Amino acid sequence: MEIKDVLEVMDKFDQSSISEFVYEKGDFSLTLEKKLPKVSYRENEGDFYEERQTVAPKIPVATPVETVVPKEEETGESVKAPIVGVFYAASAPEAAPFVKVGQTVAKGDTVCILEAMKVLNEIKAPTAGVISEIYVANGDVVEFDQQLMLITEAR
Repeated sequence: MEIKDVLEVMDKFDQSSISEFVYEKGDFSLTLEKKLPKVSYRENEGDFYEERQTVAPKIPVATPVETVVPKEEETGESVKAPIVGVFYAASAPEAAPFVKVGQTVAKGDTVCILEAMKVLNEIKAPTAGVISEIYVANGDVVEFDQQLMLITEAR
Protein backbone atom coordinates (compact mmCIF):
# COMPACT_ATOMS: atom_id res chain seq x y z
CA MET A 1 0.00 0.00 0.00
CA GLU A 2 1.40 3.37 -1.00
CA ILE A 3 1.55 6.39 1.30
CA LYS A 4 -1.15 8.29 -0.66
CA ASP A 5 -3.47 5.29 -0.15
CA VAL A 6 -2.72 5.25 3.58
CA LEU A 7 -3.42 8.99 3.82
CA GLU A 8 -6.72 8.54 1.97
CA VAL A 9 -7.77 5.70 4.31
CA MET A 10 -6.85 7.86 7.31
CA ASP A 11 -8.93 10.76 5.99
CA LYS A 12 -11.95 8.53 5.37
CA PHE A 13 -11.54 6.97 8.82
CA ASP A 14 -11.34 10.40 10.46
CA GLN A 15 -14.61 11.46 8.77
CA SER A 16 -16.43 8.26 9.70
CA SER A 17 -18.19 7.34 12.93
CA ILE A 18 -16.22 4.12 13.49
CA SER A 19 -13.72 4.05 16.32
CA GLU A 20 -11.29 1.34 15.17
CA PHE A 21 -10.01 0.13 11.79
CA VAL A 22 -7.56 -2.71 11.15
CA TYR A 23 -6.15 -3.59 7.73
CA GLU A 24 -3.70 -6.46 7.15
CA LYS A 25 -2.32 -7.74 3.87
CA GLY A 26 0.82 -9.87 3.77
CA ASP A 27 3.44 -8.28 5.97
CA PHE A 28 1.65 -4.87 5.94
CA SER A 29 -0.60 -3.96 8.86
CA LEU A 30 -2.48 -0.70 9.52
CA THR A 31 -4.41 -0.04 12.72
CA LEU A 32 -6.34 3.17 13.26
CA GLU A 33 -8.12 4.10 16.49
CA LYS A 34 -9.89 7.20 17.70
CA LYS A 35 -11.63 8.13 20.88
CA LEU A 36 -15.32 8.87 20.50
CA PRO A 37 -17.24 10.83 23.13
CA LYS A 38 -18.45 8.53 25.86
CA VAL A 39 -22.19 8.23 26.30
CA SER A 40 -23.41 7.42 29.78
CA TYR A 41 -26.74 6.67 31.31
CA ARG A 42 -27.91 8.36 34.48
CA GLU A 43 -30.11 6.04 36.52
CA ASN A 44 -31.79 8.75 38.57
CA GLU A 45 -32.71 11.01 35.64
CA GLY A 46 -33.38 8.41 32.96
CA ASP A 47 -31.76 10.26 30.07
CA PHE A 48 -28.60 9.98 27.99
CA TYR A 49 -25.91 12.62 27.96
CA GLU A 50 -22.46 13.04 26.48
CA GLU A 51 -19.55 13.36 28.88
CA ARG A 52 -17.95 16.10 26.80
CA GLN A 53 -19.33 19.56 26.32
CA THR A 54 -20.54 20.27 22.81
CA VAL A 55 -21.53 23.47 21.11
CA ALA A 56 -24.95 23.31 19.53
CA PRO A 57 -25.06 24.38 15.89
CA LYS A 58 -26.82 27.61 15.12
CA ILE A 59 -30.15 26.85 13.54
CA PRO A 60 -31.82 29.59 11.55
CA VAL A 61 -35.03 30.68 13.18
CA ALA A 62 -37.98 31.66 11.05
CA THR A 63 -39.29 35.10 11.78
CA PRO A 64 -42.78 34.95 13.27
CA VAL A 65 -45.62 35.93 11.00
CA GLU A 66 -47.65 38.82 12.32
CA THR A 67 -51.20 37.68 12.92
CA VAL A 68 -54.26 39.85 12.97
CA VAL A 69 -56.19 39.64 16.22
CA PRO A 70 -59.97 39.74 15.76
CA LYS A 71 -61.57 42.95 16.99
CA GLU A 72 -63.52 42.56 20.22
CA GLU A 73 -66.39 44.86 19.21
CA GLU A 74 -67.22 42.85 16.08
CA THR A 75 -69.90 40.25 16.70
CA GLY A 76 -70.94 37.59 14.30
CA GLU A 77 -70.23 34.03 13.29
CA SER A 78 -66.59 33.02 13.04
CA VAL A 79 -65.39 30.78 10.24
CA LYS A 80 -62.76 28.60 11.92
CA ALA A 81 -60.30 26.12 10.48
CA PRO A 82 -61.56 22.58 11.06
CA ILE A 83 -58.08 21.21 10.26
CA VAL A 84 -54.45 22.28 10.09
CA GLY A 85 -53.58 23.24 6.53
CA VAL A 86 -52.74 25.88 3.95
CA PHE A 87 -55.37 28.58 3.40
CA TYR A 88 -56.35 29.36 -0.19
CA ALA A 89 -58.72 32.23 -0.93
CA ALA A 90 -59.38 31.03 -4.51
CA SER A 91 -59.64 27.75 -6.40
CA ALA A 92 -56.57 28.56 -8.53
CA PRO A 93 -53.76 31.15 -8.40
CA GLU A 94 -55.25 33.20 -11.25
CA ALA A 95 -58.90 32.77 -10.15
CA ALA A 96 -60.90 35.37 -8.24
CA PRO A 97 -61.19 34.79 -4.48
CA PHE A 98 -64.27 32.99 -3.22
CA VAL A 99 -65.17 35.92 -0.97
CA LYS A 100 -64.04 39.48 -0.25
CA VAL A 101 -64.65 41.78 2.71
CA GLY A 102 -68.09 43.32 2.31
CA GLN A 103 -69.45 40.47 0.20
CA THR A 104 -72.77 38.84 1.14
CA VAL A 105 -72.74 35.05 1.48
CA ALA A 106 -75.44 32.44 1.99
CA LYS A 107 -75.19 29.59 4.46
CA GLY A 108 -73.21 26.78 2.81
CA ASP A 109 -71.35 28.97 0.27
CA THR A 110 -67.69 28.04 -0.18
CA VAL A 111 -65.59 30.78 1.44
CA CYS A 112 -62.09 29.25 1.11
CA ILE A 113 -60.10 26.05 0.67
CA LEU A 114 -57.77 24.42 3.19
CA GLU A 115 -55.17 22.04 1.80
CA ALA A 116 -54.01 19.28 4.11
CA MET A 117 -51.90 16.34 2.93
CA LYS A 118 -52.55 17.16 -0.74
CA VAL A 119 -56.33 17.09 -0.18
CA LEU A 120 -58.30 20.27 -0.90
CA ASN A 121 -61.10 20.83 1.61
CA GLU A 122 -63.79 23.40 0.83
CA ILE A 123 -64.76 25.46 3.85
CA LYS A 124 -68.41 26.53 3.85
CA ALA A 125 -70.06 29.56 5.41
CA PRO A 126 -71.71 28.47 8.69
CA THR A 127 -74.35 31.19 8.39
CA ALA A 128 -75.68 33.80 5.97
CA GLY A 129 -74.36 37.34 6.26
CA VAL A 130 -71.61 39.70 5.19
CA ILE A 131 -67.88 38.93 5.29
CA SER A 132 -66.67 41.66 7.63
CA GLU A 133 -63.09 40.47 8.25
CA ILE A 134 -60.63 38.02 6.71
CA TYR A 135 -57.84 37.28 9.19
CA VAL A 136 -55.45 35.19 7.07
CA ALA A 137 -53.68 35.74 3.77
CA ASN A 138 -53.63 33.43 0.78
CA GLY A 139 -51.00 30.71 1.28
CA ASP A 140 -50.81 31.03 5.09
CA VAL A 141 -50.56 27.88 7.16
CA VAL A 142 -53.44 27.82 9.65
CA GLU A 143 -53.92 25.90 12.85
CA PHE A 144 -56.87 23.86 13.98
CA ASP A 145 -59.70 26.09 15.25
CA GLN A 146 -57.93 29.27 14.08
CA GLN A 147 -60.34 32.04 13.11
CA LEU A 148 -60.20 32.55 9.35
CA MET A 149 -62.92 35.15 8.84
CA LEU A 150 -65.94 36.78 10.45
CA ILE A 151 -69.46 36.81 9.05
CA THR A 152 -71.80 39.44 10.48
CA GLU A 153 -75.50 40.02 9.92
CA ALA A 154 -76.45 41.84 6.74
CA ARG A 155 -77.46 45.44 7.46
